[in-house]
Amino acid sequence: MFLSDASIRRPIAMSCLIIGLTLLGLNSYRKMGLELMPTMDVPFITVTTIYPGASPEQIETDVAKRIEDQVVTIDGLKHVSSSCMENVCLTFLEFELDVDVDIAATDVREKLDLIGADFPEDVEDPKILKFDINATAIIHLALTGDVSLDELYDFADNTLRDRITVIPGVANVELIGGAEREVHVMLDPDALAAKGLSSMDVVSAIGNGVRTIPSGHLKDAGREYSVKFDAEYDT
Repeated sequence: MFLSDASIRRPIAMSCLIIGLTLLGLNSYRKMGLELMPTMDVPFITVTTIYPGASPEQIETDVAKRIEDQVVTIDGLKHVSSSCMENVCLTFLEFELDVDVDIAATDVREKLDLIGADFPEDVEDPKILKFDINATAIIHLALTGDVSLDELYDFADNTLRDRITVIPGVANVELIGGAEREVHVMLDPDALAAKGLSSMDVVSAIGNGVRTIPSGHLKDAGREYSVKFDAEYDT
C-alpha cells in the first residue's frame, strides 16, 4: 500500500527512485566477479614422482607404496591414493577442511625427505604441489612418430614446448616421459694407469670443461660490457 500510495501522490519522486535502483543494480551486475572456477583454498596436495623407463607395476612397488606408507601418519590426512603410469607416479593427498595447506605441504616434504635414499637410483626428487583448480592441466598431448625416442624428446623439448609456451593464456608446459640426451664416457683403465690418472680426474676435467666463469667487466667508449669465459661444449 505504501508504494502504491507514494507512486500516486509523488509519481516523479518514485520514478526517480526506481530508475536509481535500476541503475545501481545494473552497475553492480557489471562489476560482479564471475569465474568458471573461483579461487579456493582446497586442502589437496599432489606429489609427482618421475621414474624414467619404469613400468606402472614397478612404480607402484618402488615408489607409490613407499610414499603412501610414509605420509599416512601426517595429522589431518583424510585420504591418500596414487595413480601409476609409465615413467610417472601421481600421489593425491586429501586433508581435513580445517588443515592449513601450507603446513601440510611442509609436513609432506619432511616425510619424503626421510625416504629419499630408499628410492631407486633413477627416481627424480618428488615434486609437491598444492592443488590449484585454476592451474590444473587442461590438455594432454601424446607425441609419436617414425623416429627414435631421443629425437622425439629433443623435438618436444627444444621446438614444440617453445611453440606452445608463447600461446596466449598458457602458463606452463611440462614434459613427462622420454629421455634426455646423455653422453656416456667409457674409460680405459690401462690408458689411465699409464698416464697416472684416476676416474675422478676425468670427472673433474669434464666438469671444469662445461663451466661458464664470470671474468669481470670491460669499459670502452663510455659503455660497460660484461665479460665471461664460456667453456660449455657445443653439440
